[in-house]
Amino acid sequence: MPKVYTFNTFFIVCYQLGYADVRRWTRGVDIFAHDILLVPVHNTDHWAMAVVDMRDKKIKYMDS
Repeated sequence: MPKVYTFNTFFIVCYQLGYADVRRWTRGVDIFAHDILLVPVHNTDHWAMAVVDMRDKKIKYMDS
């Protein structure tokens, strides 16, 4: 099974304000030791998902 890390739903909102606002979010977590990173994205009234596949070195943006 792949090792998965899931970010909080507020991660993208805070990241848009600047890196300094999210740099502590992964303190104590080595995100590079995970196979897949899941990043939920909320745009006003619509949800999507960003999937960072560390094994294939790809970022996939899934949107209906």
